[in-house]
Amino acid sequence: MKHYTRAGDDARAYNALGVIYYVAPDPFETDPTKLAGFKSIRRDRKKSNQLLKLAADKNHVQAHYNLGALHLDETEKDTFSFSKAYEYFKTAASLGHTMGAYNIGVMHFTGLGTFKSCNVANAFLKHVITMGEDSLDMQRGYTLVEQGMYEEATWLYMELAEQGQGVAALNAALLLEKFNIFETGRTLLG
Repeated sequence: MKHYTRAGDDARAYNALGVIYYVAPDPFETDPTKLAGFKSIRRDRKKSNQLLKLAADKNHVQAHYNLGALHLDETEKDTFSFSKAYEYFKTAASLGHTMGAYNIGVMHFTGLGTFKSCNVANAFLKHVITMGEDSLDMQRGYTLVEQGMYEEATWLYMELAEQGQGVAALNAALLLEKFNIFETGRTLLG
């Protein structure tokens, strides 16, 4: 906790703190197994909402998704709202969040928080399927790295990076930096 609070004005820290305050035990909880790991921190949904909004204001994609989920929590009457959840999921989806796109698809399919449209739902769910294929390629890249096949993994990550996968770009950069992937003097293109 102290590491997040010392991080200062950082979107990732705000998001993490928001999640911590959302999932922390109830203030009246006495079960030691539920209190373990949280020390003196207790659930505070208002504080969670504020911290997640700070992260979302800095365009943190996961914070947008988390705010959407927070607005679907029926136990919190003052924040429960299908339409607000839809707006946060929509923003998360526009920033590339796969589960945000999935939730938008389901909300359009069921008509919760927005108009009912099978065509719009279909478009979002097709996007999720496409992103799912990229996830399989990311897993394949990870397996290649585990097997010591760094050059193959780098090529796969570079291809995924060209398709807009930021994590793949980072993975390719890390492999290029850590290992001598491309030997000097070797021509790779025609």
